[in-house]
Amino acid sequence: MDPLDSMDPLDSWVLHATDNGVSWITLNRPDAMNAVTWDQRERIISLLAEASADPAVGPS
Repeated sequence: MDPLDSMDPLDSWVLHATDNGVSWITLNRPDAMNAVTWDQRERIISLLAEASADPAVGPS
């Protein structure tokens, strides 16, 4: 079973990870050419705000 199958669709379509001071936001909806819904848009905005407020993310 694919682990993405058990995830909330919003979490599987907008992936997020932080690594070495970089916040990675990846759109994972190739069947829709990575078009975003309003909920996905709000998730992306929230992730960007979190990254902006995180002192561990950004130039070192």
